[in-house]
Amino acid sequence: MKTSGRFSKRLLLLESAIVLYTTAEGFSLARMAVGANFCGSLPWIATMVTAAWSAYGASAAFYYGKARAENTVGGVVYETALLDREN
Repeated sequence: MKTSGRFSKRLLLLESAIVLYTTAEGFSLARMAVGANFCGSLPWIATMVTAAWSAYGASAAFYYGKARAENTVGGVVYETALLDREN
């Protein structure tokens, strides 16, 4: 179980780095466009950055849910989940 925990944490950290890189490059592209007197709109940059952060938010929510389940006393076991569902 420890290996799975380390893997998911590494995966979230890698995704964090990718999202930060995407955001930095998006700002860089916008800065270059403004510096070059580009007269059009830049919604594709906003879409690219927003999509990356949306995916990151979903991944982080699932990771924190997994962490919560793993850090309860005794963990979440099948019988306990069934008892909660029946009541």
